Amino acid sequence: MAEKQCPVCFTTVDDSKNRCPYCGWDFPTVPNELADNSRWLMDRIVEARHLFLSRRNAKPSYFSGPKLNFKMVGDAPSFTLSPSPEGNGGAKIRPSSVRWSPARLKLVKDPPEYVNKFKMAFLFLKAGDFYMGAGEQHQAQLSERPKHKVRLNRPFYLGKFPVTQGQWDRIMGYNPSRCLGPLRPVENVSWHDAMEFIEKLNKLENCNHYALPTEAQWEYAAQAMGRGWQAQYEPGFILGANIGLYAWHINNSKGKTQPVGLKRGNRWSLYDMLGNVWEWVADWHGPYKAERQVEPKGPAEGREKVIKGGCWDSEASVCCPWRRNCHNPDSRSPLIGFRLAIGPEWNSGEER
Repeated sequence: MAEKQCPVCFTTVDDSKNRCPYCGWDFPTVPNELADNSRWLMDRIVEARHLFLSRRNAKPSYFSGPKLNFKMVGDAPSFTLSPSPEGNGGAKIRPSSVRWSPARLKLVKDPPEYVNKFKMAFLFLKAGDFYMGAGEQHQAQLSERPKHKVRLNRPFYLGKFPVTQGQWDRIMGYNPSRCLGPLRPVENVSWHDAMEFIEKLNKLENCNHYALPTEAQWEYAAQAMGRGWQAQYEPGFILGANIGLYAWHINNSKGKTQPVGLKRGNRWSLYDMLGNVWEWVADWHGPYKAERQVEPKGPAEGREKVIKGGCWDSEASVCCPWRRNCHNPDSRSPLIGFRLAIGPEWNSGEER
């Protein structure tokens, strides 16, 4: 019997079904040229998935699973989300504490989330200890060793996705990217460009809490892949065949960036931490120290800034948390983007 996969929750569904029984996705019937060549279909699928995963889109205190509605607006597909009515036999869900996991189709705990007025989502990450850098058993550059213990004393917020082209264009008024699409990560931006974006965003929100994550914060977040809050790093989970589930790399990206959120998120619901685009971090590039570090921020000065995570043009083995590279802060590349962090001293004012 023929089967198809739901693009929103990844469930395998009988080909005769017009609706996914798990997430309510209505499979659209569109011309082949629309499905094959149109950017909006892919973008709207990502939009629907964002809505499906977002607890903030569920207005009732409890609901029985979201319903995704599809319709054509002119030549472009459009999706809307509405909670299913209570009492339909589904398990009741409290949006503030749980989410649907598209990877495993079960409910899992989710960290607190903040969404600013520009629709940028940030997840709260607790303080903790982890091992940073590559071990002796890994094929790594000298600058990625030694593996050393790091303590982050203060919690922080990190962007759920890399900054997208749509978000960049709304703040900056132009789009520098080579591969265009509002839900694709912005790229071809220098470290200084990213800092200009942050300065404008802080000014628009009358604050000063947006920043680039430190390298330690970034790697701590990336190492949540398949692990709990302590993130004691075991790389085997994300290497080999598994990496394609989480990252866009040279073997599956079709030679370009892809819309954010299409791959699985890690245990902390962070998406595209590995692959798609390298990400600028705050630190100057410098050697690691072997002794235990507390809230490391890299050298006080340097010539090049660190980038992390690999990209759509990287080999799969490069897309891992310990991998680091560096670039002149003035350089621009279609391989490099960034995501935002919010400092630990900031509080959204919402009840957590």
